[in-house]
Amino acid sequence: MTCGRCGKTKSRSEWPIQRGTDVGGFSGSPRKYCCSPKRRTEAEVAEDIKLNSKVCTSCEERKPFEQFSPNKQAQDGRQTTCKKCRRAKIGSGQWRGGRTGRQKIIEARSDGSLTTKVVGDMFAEAKVCPCCTGEMDRDDKTMDHIVPLKLGGEHSVQNTMILCRSCNITKNAKHPSTWLALLNDDAAGRMKRIYKKKGFDFA
Repeated sequence: MTCGRCGKTKSRSEWPIQRGTDVGGFSGSPRKYCCSPKRRTEAEVAEDIKLNSKVCTSCEERKPFEQFSPNKQAQDGRQTTCKKCRRAKIGSGQWRGGRTGRQKIIEARSDGSLTTKVVGDMFAEAKVCPCCTGEMDRDDKTMDHIVPLKLGGEHSVQNTMILCRSCNITKNAKHPSTWLALLNDDAAGRMKRIYKKKGFDFA
């Protein structure tokens, strides 16, 4: 097998395989390339450590180390993709991992509008939870499907919004009309207005 990136020829037994965490492919199948564009030289790693920053392999922006999740196995102790891009890829369904039942549903119900950039912008712009009005920090933001996937909702911009983790857990897979009935009048009013802007009218 010859790598289309580095040009090296290796036997199938030497070729790296998918481990269930890559975009595309299936766990156990050969990778597309034998080498990785994410692998940096020791000099590049040393320079990043000196600058206390690195370039995200997804958005290709140089960002401080604190914007990357820890990774004990990495040369510099950080993930190769920044937290914002990781959340965006997970939210858009781009990172499928082992292709769970939910991920398969997302693929089937997606209209293509929730691109990595769109999801990233949604998370970046959300500052306050529209339901409880509590301020949301970076790790408290979650994507909610207005009409849950289990109830036939689509994976689309129109059918998603950002809620704080607590409100999203409380809503769970309830139909919006059921959830609205459990909220106080102020919260229910806010949510109804948001739903209406997205084309929904729940009693």
